[in-house]
Amino acid sequence: PNYSLMVVAFNLSKTHEDAFKQLNAIATGCDRAGVKFYTVTVNDGKVDEFRHKNQTAYPFYYADETPLKTMIRSNPGLMLLKNGVVINKWHYRHLPTFDELNQKYFSVK
Repeated sequence: PNYSLMVVAFNLSKTHEDAFKQLNAIATGCDRAGVKFYTVTVNDGKVDEFRHKNQTAYPFYYADETPLKTMIRSNPGLMLLKNGVVINKWHYRHLPTFDELNQKYFSVK
């Protein structure tokens, strides 16, 4: 229920890892605000290595590559959902900050 942010990274070996620095900052803000934040990716056997290298402290879930590419054509991309309905999507080159998300959607003090 309520808002959640889903990172879609359909191929971790080809994803733009620099984007995860900004995604990690958003995740930290979401954690403080009580907004669920997670990643969905393909289980290529190297997820734990990727998570350790990029210090991602949020859950990773698995799905097939084709539906993930259908959801968003960015690797990674960020999707905002509210009660399971897609509200907005962002390419990794145009990610918002947590403060921008909070001001426009969450209004958490």
